[in-house]
Amino acid sequence: MAIKSHQGPSNGAIVMAAALAVRMPSTPAAHSPLGDAPHVGGPVPFYHLALDQLPYDNALENATRTGWRYPVIGSIKAGLVDIRGDEGTNSASFGGLSYGIVAERFIQASTLAEVQLANSTDEYEPRLLDVPTLSFLALWLRSSEGDWFIPLLDGGPPSSAPLKMVREVLPQLRARAANRAIGRSPPPSSPTN
Repeated sequence: MAIKSHQGPSNGAIVMAAALAVRMPSTPAAHSPLGDAPHVGGPVPFYHLALDQLPYDNALENATRTGWRYPVIGSIKAGLVDIRGDEGTNSASFGGLSYGIVAERFIQASTLAEVQLANSTDEYEPRLLDVPTLSFLALWLRSSEGDWFIPLLDGGPPSSAPLKMVREVLPQLRARAANRAIGRSPPPSSPTN
């Protein structure tokens, strides 16, 4: 398996490092948000899919890239740094730092994808797909041979279901949207969904 890497904004790593330096001063690791010196991964494009795009067959092609997430691993916690800007430009700006279960599950999903797709000869572009209205976030592995998704928030409570790779997410998202439209809560996702 080959993973396509992205450059992100040309000054994205600099903006991210400056933002982390402010949030992780030279104090004991226990007092910093992630703990210890961070190790940073490459930027992953972050895509937003709106509810009104879901009914269309080309919904995923119309998802909008809204920024980049840089995975950061400290000795205590994983984090995702939100950087906004266009790839290859000096337009980067800091959007925020999140840490906790979503960042941890993103790291775990990345590892799962590496293991599951190790023998594939295809190239995969990692993305994050967000449908905030439906509380959906997934690692999206885009490929000419077919996409894979690893939903990060499945389960009841959210993020409690084991991570698994699936080929399709649009039917599940459309069902959630339909339930939302008629005022019903969708059934909690289970490991078999």
